[in-house]
Amino acid sequence: MQYLLPLFLLVLIIQTSVAPPVKDHKDNEVDDSEEMAKIMEYHRYLKEVIQTLEKDTAFREKLQKATEGDIRSGQIAHELRFVDPNVRSKLDELKREELERLRHLATKEYNLMNNLDLDHLKIAEHLDHSNKHTFEIEDLKKLIIKTRKDLEEKDEQRHEEFKQYEMQKKYESEQRMKGNDGMDEEERKKFKEDLEAAQKKHKDHKPVSWKTHIQYNRKELFLLIN
Repeated sequence: MQYLLPLFLLVLIIQTSVAPPVKDHKDNEVDDSEEMAKIMEYHRYLKEVIQTLEKDTAFREKLQKATEGDIRSGQIAHELRFVDPNVRSKLDELKREELERLRHLATKEYNLMNNLDLDHLKIAEHLDHSNKHTFEIEDLKKLIIKTRKDLEEKDEQRHEEFKQYEMQKKYESEQRMKGNDGMDEEERKKFKEDLEAAQKKHKDHKPVSWKTHIQYNRKELFLLIN
């Protein structure tokens, strides 16, 4: 586990744009992990690839020295050429197992619907189907880019949910201030004071630092691959 952190950066840097969840409860840690599994049906494959690559010391060191751009673009995948043969063999095995899983999934969907579900077809983007036997540079590159894409889509969804949540809160506040909720004058006065205090607190709140944001994403990534 002590060497796993550098490879956390592989997905962590991809994930730095992911915003914190709308809800702020400890129970959401489990929910968020389950949500990640739904977003990335290939999450088990991702976890196993990361854990396998972690065993190659040279690759891990190159990853530490790589730029954020090289990781986000998948350029780091070209270093796969120098990975230990035993690690490459394990990656080959993982890819064949994943292709077999996808084949069974496609067969199941065809039997159920006599057609492939487009949502399930998307999961095939995380590896190279032109080579069905070995794990190559293109496989790692596709896995990195697909993970980044899925997490960015999740981020957009979270922002939209937060936007809708804020709009609903604003509407409810306006209705209360207009007296459309059955509150008496004293209750309305108290509500107004609480609302103004909350708005001031939000205005005075310091932006989340890059370091804090990274710490959050490290925690979320840990939930994802464990």
